[in-house]
Amino acid sequence: MPSKPWKLVFFKKEGCGPCDQALHNLNQALVLDDAFYGLVTIMQKEYHGALVAAYGLEMYPTVLILDAQGEEISRKVGVKFLTKEWWNAALTGIKKNRSYV
Repeated sequence: MPSKPWKLVFFKKEGCGPCDQALHNLNQALVLDDAFYGLVTIMQKEYHGALVAAYGLEMYPTVLILDAQGEEISRKVGVKFLTKEWWNAALTGIKKNRSYV
């Protein structure tokens, strides 16, 4: 059985316009449901070098989609994929996955 999305980890970097836009889009989605806040972690690339290296991150913004065991299922790279609609759909799906536990 395939893993279900459980958590999003959003990596951004300082001075990155696309990262700022992706964060803005995320913030627009977060206000739609208070439960969304615990489903995504925002990480500044400059402060998490070990994780950046472990995941082989090279472009930003990047969102890792993790399962309940913390294993990467997939990732989204680039602001064009990280719209308010994408964030809302991803967070809604994760919330639904967690409601069955």
